[in-house]
Amino acid sequence: MSDSLDGILNLIKPPGMTSHDVVDYVRKMFKIKRAGHTGTLDPGAVGVLPVCVGRATRASEYLLGSDKVYRAVMILGMTTDTYDTQGKIESETDASNVSLAMVENALEGFRGLILQAPPMVSAAKHKGQRLYELARKGIEVERETRPVTVYSIDIVDWQPGRQARVIVDITCSKGTYVRSICHDVGQVLGCGAYLHFLVRVKHGPFSIGEGVTLEELTAAEGGLRYLIPLESALSFMPRVTLKGEEVKRVFNGARPGPRPVTDIAGLNGAPVASRRVRLLDPEGRLVAVARVETQGGSQVVGLRPERVFGGNAGG
Repeated sequence: MSDSLDGILNLIKPPGMTSHDVVDYVRKMFKIKRAGHTGTLDPGAVGVLPVCVGRATRASEYLLGSDKVYRAVMILGMTTDTYDTQGKIESETDASNVSLAMVENALEGFRGLILQAPPMVSAAKHKGQRLYELARKGIEVERETRPVTVYSIDIVDWQPGRQARVIVDITCSKGTYVRSICHDVGQVLGCGAYLHFLVRVKHGPFSIGEGVTLEELTAAEGGLRYLIPLESALSFMPRVTLKGEEVKRVFNGARPGPRPVTDIAGLNGAPVASRRVRLLDPEGRLVAVARVETQGGSQVVGLRPERVFGGNAGG
């Protein structure tokens, strides 16, 4: 096989592997160099990890910012230095006095736009160095908080006790650390908490129900049938079908001609200004991703290509 392969694999990362380990697995299996994931999943976590192959790696930025859905198991009455099972136990407390109502009340403070500091053991950077690299040296630094959005956090199951267990479903924006939420909820409750187990159920348009394990990928005669064409993977973007002559113009670095807003399929009434759209050739293959430019309230828009992939980017 070669780097002429293009597409995205909706893989299910197993526990114990880093996201980079999964990418290396794909590179070796397909005998390619160009592959990359679209958002780190902690080694102990499992679930959806989209891996871009070939020219699809150039589209990773459009998937990195996608919202995520997780199912998390949180244990009350214990804290660890990594906020999850990978670290050392720092404290143990009896959480028997914590009620479901108390947990629900604590979670309310973590819905919506919140400020969150990354854990010391994380891939976030401080002055050019990964935090986990500093943590390995025993160095702890002040971490700046940053805004993230938790669209929903719902209790799925509750088991009270000395080490009470809470299972929650969380839908959140890029950059949200679920283990930080667990740790911080424990601080609010006064008993401590850590993330016991995490499953990423959805990453943008990719869901676990349609995901592929590494074993399935290996057993599928090379795994080619699991490669998702790029135009399908970016189907969450509205689309514009170019005319034949416009395709060549875009390949040559020029813009396609202006067109009415009604030519943009999939807007569903959303504002059009600054939206990203897929530019497809007449056969439905991805040519480029472009920004929509408008003038005032005009219903005629211009399209400014920001990333050109070529007419065969999907297969």
